[in-house]
Amino acid sequence: GEFTRVDVVNLLVSSRALTDGLVGALRAKGRLDLDHLTHGGKLKLLCENESTMHDWGPGVANCKLCGKVCLNRGCARCQTKFCEKCFKRHIMKAKAAHEPAPTVAEVKAQAATEASLANASFEAVQSGTAASVPDARHLPPDFAAACPMKAEKKKQSKVMPDEDFLSDPAAVEVLRVGGALYTCTCKPGSVLSGQQTAMAAAVVNLSGFQDETAENSVPYMNVHEDHHKKHIFLINKGQYVFPAAVSPGTLNVHTLSSADYHKACQPGSGMKKTKVWTDVPEPDTFRLTKPIIPIVFSVTFQLRCSVVPKHLLPTLSICCDNLTIHHAILMERTKRIKNQPADSTLKLKSVLMYHFLPRGGMVVTNMTIAVNSSVPKVAAKIVDNLASMGAGEVYETAEKTRTYLAKLTAEGSGM
Repeated sequence: GEFTRVDVVNLLVSSRALTDGLVGALRAKGRLDLDHLTHGGKLKLLCENESTMHDWGPGVANCKLCGKVCLNRGCARCQTKFCEKCFKRHIMKAKAAHEPAPTVAEVKAQAATEASLANASFEAVQSGTAASVPDARHLPPDFAAACPMKAEKKKQSKVMPDEDFLSDPAAVEVLRVGGALYTCTCKPGSVLSGQQTAMAAAVVNLSGFQDETAENSVPYMNVHEDHHKKHIFLINKGQYVFPAAVSPGTLNVHTLSSADYHKACQPGSGMKKTKVWTDVPEPDTFRLTKPIIPIVFSVTFQLRCSVVPKHLLPTLSICCDNLTIHHAILMERTKRIKNQPADSTLKLKSVLMYHFLPRGGMVVTNMTIAVNSSVPKVAAKIVDNLASMGAGEVYETAEKTRTYLAKLTAEGSGM
């Protein structure tokens, strides 16, 4: 007989899935256009069309997302109980999951827009009209312009005792000659220093999602609350310089999330070489497998890139020795398979922050913060060795990235 959309949705409510054969038969007979409703033979839940909660009558239930006791209400489409707050997040997440992927033209247009904004910020620095944060630290106008692509071996990296880099004249000299600075810490939130807590607060809730809890299953976190202070915070800070040969226009999401960029710029070789995945369908997203202990232990993670809104840039200066930040790219962890059970990594955010200099070049600060409910024993054992290893990798990344972006600038591509 004739099938209507309501029939198919009702069928889904009872069976939760349609067989490939039934989907094909319906489409072939023209009974129902399922092309925009199906994916891999499974009918997509049309939860985003729900505007009000369905009430199953008197009683209580546990919310599917937060676990709290709620009224016997929820989403009729997927027959799931939610509290009012989580229901709204559920609908928002369903809408986000069905958004079409951007076209090549749209990606290029977005990259051009981002490049234009970065170039405009640099021009404002050159003209002296760029705004500064209060008590901003200043470097000589030509500090980065002639930075070499490769530093002398003895000056390639320096491990710093804490996150205050530019108060040390020797550290400033390492940057000037093309080297890299690095520090890391791994400790419970309850024993972070005041500066470390402030940096964590500035970065940990940055997101390119409208609601990262609903769309990315990542909780909001107030690092000052007692129940978050028990978590383990891994904070890494690296800093280096790009010369005038690197155009600010290359610092866009399209370039920095591309497989070509990461193949060219990730540190390591041989057994320590980082694997760059090429089958990542999500836009503005890259996926890496990084060996920590070659052959024995490696980690795989996926990060989505977005531009940090201009009005939030002043809050990031605490992470960059109070330099004024003119441009920043956020990289936040996402999962390849959506709705996976939560793991020990509650949050993972990495921010590339750029301080442009009037006569060309820029200071780059990379801050990565991971918040974990626990740290694997194999990782905990090597935390003490992370500083020397991390400093070398930050320098290698700086050298490779300078070369790659300078080449894009010379070719006029990536912008």
